[in-house]
Amino acid sequence: RPELQVGGYTAAEAALGRLLGQYPDLHVGHALLGTALLAQGKREQAIAALKTSVDLQPDPETWFNLAVAYLQAGNTELAGEAIDAAIELRPTMARAWKYRGQVLLARGQAASAIDALTESLSLEPRDGATYRQLVIALRDAGRADEARRYLEHGLRVALDPSSLANLR
Repeated sequence: RPELQVGGYTAAEAALGRLLGQYPDLHVGHALLGTALLAQGKREQAIAALKTSVDLQPDPETWFNLAVAYLQAGNTELAGEAIDAAIELRPTMARAWKYRGQVLLARGQAASAIDALTESLSLEPRDGATYRQLVIALRDAGRADEARRYLEHGLRVALDPSSLANLR
């Protein structure tokens, strides 16, 4: 929908509501509605719309958005389940692995989070934000030498190395 592309989330919500009134089984309509609702901070409504969408048609992007909504709501358990569903459908989705790392860090599962962030970098090796998260997680885990190696590599290859500069 063009409304979503220009940030007209309220207009998109109204248009999608009308569309879904006519076509209630249109999974992409529920997915877009969930995105519009999430952007407006209407988390519970967004979760409901996104759940309806994946119930109708499982999709990795919608599962990813559902994981974001759950984590914003503070539910790391359901966020983890949703991000795992996204990864199961699209194992090469680097940002899903990155987000899995964030969910696992929020749960206090540092070793698994480090593995997920490393996987994300294997799929998207120039993502400075992932290098940053990984370096911090490695340092927090007492793995300073590994953190230093990832930091130096990230400074060389990341598209946005400036995000790493203050970690030196």
